[in-house]
Amino acid sequence: MAWYYSSGTNQNGPLSDAEFNQLIQTGAISPDTLIWTETMPDWQPLSVVRPNLAANIQANPAVPTVGGVAVGHQFKDRAVQQMREGGSRNLDQATYAGFWIRFGAVLIDGILLFVVQLIIGVFFGLAFAKSLNEGGHAVDVAGIFVNIISIVGAWLYEALMVSSSTQATLGKMALNLKVVDVNGQRLGFGRATGRHFAKMISSLILAIGYIMAAFDPEKRALHDRIAGTRVIINK
Repeated sequence: MAWYYSSGTNQNGPLSDAEFNQLIQTGAISPDTLIWTETMPDWQPLSVVRPNLAANIQANPAVPTVGGVAVGHQFKDRAVQQMREGGSRNLDQATYAGFWIRFGAVLIDGILLFVVQLIIGVFFGLAFAKSLNEGGHAVDVAGIFVNIISIVGAWLYEALMVSSSTQATLGKMALNLKVVDVNGQRLGFGRATGRHFAKMISSLILAIGYIMAAFDPEKRALHDRIAGTRVIINK
């Protein structure tokens, strides 16, 4: 059975019976919380649906815990989200990098990659021009090589650096940022690769995927949501 519960204007779920009962037992869902499942005609308070459990919560208030970690009531929704992503601890003490500082890091990386691509482009361009001047019949493959090297280079640059001990590209390192998973740990090369190519989706929809970071509580862009990552300020 899939359970849902309301917090403010947000509707959270679906939760399994085990997840739902855990939140009830720890007090993360209070007696006044509106809950719903497919067998119910409408949303109702927990105290109406499960009066015995609600009475037990009132008699024995508890600090919510998610994944064995105690969290404040003001962070419970975020903790539930992290639990559903597979996290074993929360990142409530982390400082998430906002939109503009992330934009600055992307700008620095973009400039660095542009300079490298420019140098490679000039090299292949000169080699191609020399071939033509010598009477060769070479096909214009310089542009193709440059494009391939640019795509592969950008991928390896980000994936290798983000999955390294620095957890950041040069642009992010310059602004003291790093990329972490839901547990605050370093990404593997595979996840870093997935995050890199997910940026294409963020870009293709008029860069709305990037702009989402300005409005998300954890400053996640669309590619962060896809890859299950966060960008935090390195303390």
